[in-house]
Amino acid sequence: MEGFNRLPRHCRDRDEAIDAYSWVHMVFVRIHPFFDGNGRMARLLANVPVLRSGFPPIVLSPEKRAEYIDILWNNQVSLGKLERNGELLPPHSSIRRFKKLLSKEWKNTIDLVDDARKMQEKRINKKNP
Repeated sequence: MEGFNRLPRHCRDRDEAIDAYSWVHMVFVRIHPFFDGNGRMARLLANVPVLRSGFPPIVLSPEKRAEYIDILWNNQVSLGKLERNGELLPPHSSIRRFKKLLSKEWKNTIDLVDDARKMQEKRINKKNP
């Protein structure tokens, strides 16, 4: 919980948001193993700092689900058992892979939100010339 409380209240940019999301998600599934079906909860919790900062949520497409699970599984197996007072998220190559996946997937969501905003703007401008 201490690490979660140290997260920035508001992420200044997309990279900081991806970092916060990654940290929350990977720590949560390390404490509550992913194979127990905690993926939905991890994704919800991980989006808290993202949404709090005014960004759209990070959503993973069904097409990337296998890659997502593979990255998390690799991380859990590689890091092994969580030791009392041990580091929650030690450095590992899977973190970089996870952030890369999130960045690609999040771009799709951001593009959808941007397109929706443009369409809304056009509707408003048609009503109020």
